[in-house]
Amino acid sequence: MDAICGVATLAVALIVWWGELTENWEHQLPKLLRVEFRFEGHPVMVCEDAPLITENDIRAMAQQIGKQMNDGNELKLRPTFVPRPPFVDRRASGGPIRRYEIHMCLKELPESLIAIRESQPHAFIEWRVVDGIEQPSIGGI
Repeated sequence: MDAICGVATLAVALIVWWGELTENWEHQLPKLLRVEFRFEGHPVMVCEDAPLITENDIRAMAQQIGKQMNDGNELKLRPTFVPRPPFVDRRASGGPIRRYEIHMCLKELPESLIAIRESQPHAFIEWRVVDGIEQPSIGGI
């Protein structure tokens, strides 16, 4: 009985150690953020792969990205936002990355999108950040 308890204790200690090791590794990975701004349930502005320093600034970072995507003008946001659970992307080209995502809801459509959406109702502004520089395009056409 003592041998079984000893082996069980060792097994639990190894499982806890492995879990802590994995968690520490995940938190040391580079962090990238995907921000999606939605209006009436549809994406209108999307930013992919924005560098993120800490998990604590996701909401503030998302608001800042939205302002930049809207030519420096504040967005009219609803108080609801939906952060998604982070995950480790092991297939990223530069090695594993910890990915974060947040959806922000808009009260009204930004002026920069009104003209575009009149001619292309499902269009949205898309930014892809590559080497710290945003590459804007129109998606959803």
